[in-house]
Amino acid sequence: MSTTMITPDYALLKQPADRSDASLEKGELRLRAVGLFLAGALSGIDVRILGLLPVGEIILTCSCLLVQAGDFRRKGTFDFGFGSKTMKWLVAMQVVALAGLICTDIWRESYPNDFLRGWMRMILLLVDVVGFSVLSNRSWRLLVFFQYGLILSALSVFVVPPLFGDYWKFGFGGSATILALWLLPKLRSRAAAMVGIGSLAVLHYLLGARGSALILLPTLLALCVLSFQRSRRKVVALVMLVILAGSFIVGKSLVMERRSEGGEQSNVERMAMMRTAWEGFLQSPLLGHGSWFSRSDLNQRFVQIRSNLAYDLGGGLGFDDAADGQVAVHSQILMALAEGGIFGGSFFITYIIILILALWRRVMEMEWTAGAPLEISILIGSFYGTFMSPFSGPHLLYIAFGAVTAASILKGFTIGSSSEEEMP
Repeated sequence: MSTTMITPDYALLKQPADRSDASLEKGELRLRAVGLFLAGALSGIDVRILGLLPVGEIILTCSCLLVQAGDFRRKGTFDFGFGSKTMKWLVAMQVVALAGLICTDIWRESYPNDFLRGWMRMILLLVDVVGFSVLSNRSWRLLVFFQYGLILSALSVFVVPPLFGDYWKFGFGGSATILALWLLPKLRSRAAAMVGIGSLAVLHYLLGARGSALILLPTLLALCVLSFQRSRRKVVALVMLVILAGSFIVGKSLVMERRSEGGEQSNVERMAMMRTAWEGFLQSPLLGHGSWFSRSDLNQRFVQIRSNLAYDLGGGLGFDDAADGQVAVHSQILMALAEGGIFGGSFFITYIIILILALWRRVMEMEWTAGAPLEISILIGSFYGTFMSPFSGPHLLYIAFGAVTAASILKGFTIGSSSEEEMP
């Protein structure tokens, strides 16, 4: 990995007037880099404040406040880093989403404990988007330090055991993927890098991390498209989409054939969550059902839908309907739409459009650089997470990071784009 991939781009800064200013500027860059690194490294450790709050989110917020305080002390103004229209749109839509949820909770008379948690989640996402924007507004290359932190975040399993005791899927798997996507380009061969990514996808599938495998497969196909000349990419992309559709059908069949009882339980529960949220949105598309559906029958409806799905599969999946409480839908956009209606989901609707535009630009209009595998996987992973991941915990950080990464790519910035050699 060349130093141009990992070193903050001090040349992008305005040259300071004297050495004391230069030292101050570099010290500020180090603060930003350390803040981003710790935000990633501590994203897997939570504290309970109106729900579970990742320590990394606290670090990101504090780092942002320190940087803003420094800017205000020197210049007398705040610099939020909204240099691109993309970031302005995302921040504006999240403000709309927050306002939509607040109006819904007031109308529905949601319970205080629920609407405080719901509002806090929306505020934290807004703070995270602003935080990443502020900490990277001097140099987009600083964003890579968050990825370095995520690589080390796997060590958090020694502090907090992973969910269900699965040390690969909820522990080391994500960090290993990021590390591999950084290191594979060092092979200096596109073919070798893509073989490595394909092998990693198979490993994730065999170890039960289906989501990671489903992210790496389209990443691999996108890299195949990127390998061709620009004039041929649209035709190749069409072929790859056909391959992806066929792979999904075959892969789904293979997955269902080897499902254990625990896997079937996960499938049924996830499907029931998504169906409940979608039906709830269709029932009340304008206002939604309020934070955590506390004044709605959606929680009871979820239990009924899940029971019906389990019965269709023969039952015996171990659900305890009497012990279930609130539904934490494993779909960010569906959760937002069901809680706050169309206004509550405005951020994610905009987010999806921006991710698609950024992916198109990265694959169709740019060239292969050493950072391409990771950049494309971030965009595809963010898109996947919008539909298949919870709207809570460290996922708020991942959403915000995906947003800033997409905004950077839409402005033409890629890792190593200024001096990285193209791979043969």
